[in-house]
Amino acid sequence: MSRLLGRRRLLPAAVVASLLVGGWWWAHPDVLDEEYGASMRAAPVEWREGRVFSVGLTDPGQFPAEGTLRLRTVTVRLSKTPEEDPTVEVLRCREVLTEGGGSLALGALHRRPPREHDCAAAAGPGTVLGPEHQLVAVLQPGSPGRYRISGLTVGYRLDRAHLWRTGTETMGTSVSVGFRK
Repeated sequence: MSRLLGRRRLLPAAVVASLLVGGWWWAHPDVLDEEYGASMRAAPVEWREGRVFSVGLTDPGQFPAEGTLRLRTVTVRLSKTPEEDPTVEVLRCREVLTEGGGSLALGALHRRPPREHDCAAAAGPGTVLGPEHQLVAVLQPGSPGRYRISGLTVGYRLDRAHLWRTGTETMGTSVSVGFRK
């Protein structure tokens, strides 16, 4: 009798364990390269009202080539700011193909990204990302001082081919830029 009772408990336990493992897998996709870890320190520039600094937070090729990745949230973490918080806008930009068959991504600029990168006004919920895209932060300082971007958190949803999995991944980065009076 105890053997039969043990078998009756084993099947429900196996089903529950399978559901837990499957649920964890579904809710924890890992399509982004969390080890990206870009690091950059820009030379200080003169501060003035309206000055901006643009920096690539991801590189083209980081988003999946197959299927569709739709953004749910994008959060840029600032670890060090002067008295006034800066305005940070996240753009979706395309790489630019060169005549030699290569491509140009956005790195760091003391201005907004050039028009040829076809940047979307704001990368937000519903924005579709493919392998030719990169996320770019445009930082507008509120006052003179040193600003440091310490990471990026991306929440997304995959398409039907990937079973509509949703996930949130954090990527480490270190970008420091100074504005002096």
